Amino acid sequence: MAIALRRPPPRRLGVSVVSMIDVMMILLFFFMITSSYLNLDMVPALEKSEARLEGAAPGAGLAPLLIRVSADSSLSVQGQKLSPADCEAMVARRLAEAPLTEVLIFPSGAAPLQGLVLAMDAVTRAGATRVKVIRIEAQP
Repeated sequence: MAIALRRPPPRRLGVSVVSMIDVMMILLFFFMITSSYLNLDMVPALEKSEARLEGAAPGAGLAPLLIRVSADSSLSVQGQKLSPADCEAMVARRLAEAPLTEVLIFPSGAAPLQGLVLAMDAVTRAGATRVKVIRIEAQP
């Protein structure tokens, strides 16, 4: 008489994702803490008037003009706050020196649309044709 032993079928082991979630959270915290955020005040905005290329058109050696629009709609150039009229006069002076100067407008993440419109109006009234609006920060 043969004895038949019944073995239970082998259980399928499921993949536990709990440890994977823990690892992902640790990586997330690590990258959040060690990452550095872009500070646009670190971007150099100085003229290179003495470093012009020989034979190039006037203004070809100049750095672009960077205009920041803050959360209270104020305009600033190289850390100096300006009214829209002062900004227009400064852009006009810069364009008189170098007609091909490029104007970059950086609105902050919390800047209202009206502040951006004020900056664009001042720049275009000054006669700038090479204007770019660069949005880097997202509104929280």
